[in-house]
Amino acid sequence: MALALRESLAAGCDLLMIAGATVPKDRADTIPSAIVAAGGEIVHFGMPVEPGNMLLLARIGAVPVIILPGCARSRRTNGLDWVLQRMLAGMPMGTAEVKAMGVGGLIRSAPEAEEDPEAVEPAPQRVAAGRRVAALVLAAGSSRRMAGNNKLLQPVAGVPMVRRAANAALASRSVAMVVVTGYAADAVRASLVGLDLEFAHNAEHETGMASSLRAGLQALPADTDAVVVVLGDMPFVSAAHIDRLIAAFDPARGNIVVPMKDGRRGNPIVWPRAFFDEMQQVQGDVGARELLQRHADRVDVVAFEDDAIFADVDTPEALSALGPR
Repeated sequence: MALALRESLAAGCDLLMIAGATVPKDRADTIPSAIVAAGGEIVHFGMPVEPGNMLLLARIGAVPVIILPGCARSRRTNGLDWVLQRMLAGMPMGTAEVKAMGVGGLIRSAPEAEEDPEAVEPAPQRVAAGRRVAALVLAAGSSRRMAGNNKLLQPVAGVPMVRRAANAALASRSVAMVVVTGYAADAVRASLVGLDLEFAHNAEHETGMASSLRAGLQALPADTDAVVVVLGDMPFVSAAHIDRLIAAFDPARGNIVVPMKDGRRGNPIVWPRAFFDEMQQVQGDVGARELLQRHADRVDVVAFEDDAIFADVDTPEALSALGPR
C-alpha cells in the first residue's frame, strides 16, 4: 500500500482517495499505517455526521489523502461530498473544519436512482470529437550507458522509472496508452503489471528511437486524434505536465505542442494525427526532431517553470544525482 501511494505521488496526483474492503477502525489500521510509512501523517479520524462518520483525513507532504467511508459508494450526499467541496474550492480542511461539520449530524438527500423510478442515470462523459489524445510511452532502449543496468527498471523514490512514466500518463487526460518495449521486454512488462495499458513490441529497437515511434503509432487506437510521446527515462514528468500540453492542443489548427523553459525545448511533445505518416518515415535515434524544424509554423510552446521536461537519466552518475532511491 505504501508503494501504491508513492506511485500516485510520483504520477503527480494532487489528491489521493483510498477505497478499502473495510473502513479503518483506528489510526494503527493497515491503510493509515501505510500512509505513515509513505511519509505522511494522519490529520483527523472520523466525522461527526452520518453518513460519513468513518472518513479519515491524512496528508503526505502537500497532498491530501482521504480514506473513504463506506457511504462513498452511494450517490446520496454524505460527509465525503462536503469535504471534497471545500477542498476543490481551495478552502482549508483540517481537524477544526471536520468537527464543525457536526451541526445537525444527519445528512438528508434525495433518493438514489435505483430507489426512484423516475431518476435518470447520468450519461457517461466522453472526450469531445477531435480531442482524443493518446499517450505513447517509449520504453525500448537498451541503456548502453548504464553500466549493465536497465535504467527503466531503476527505482526513483521507490518506483521503477518506467512505471513512474506510465503512471503519469495514466493519471493524465490521455484517453489510452501504449508502451513500446524492446530491450529486456519481459522485465519492462513485469514492472508495469496491474496498469491499464497496451504494449507494442519493437523488434528493431537497436536501430534507435524512430523504430519505436513507428511501432507505437501503429498500435494506437484508430480514433486517436493526437498522441503525446512520453520518454520512459524522464522520472519527474507528471500528469500535470502532460495535461498542460494536452490542454494546449487545438484540433482545429492541428498544432504540435512542445514544452519549453528558458528558450530550451523539452519533452513530452503532443503530435496531431496529421503528422503520423511523416513520423513513421523518420529514421535513426533522434526521434521526430527534424519534423519540428520542418513544421516550425505549426509548433506552439507551453512555458514551464521546472526542469522535469529536461531531466532524463542515461548514466549511473545521473541516477545517483537523483538522491535516495
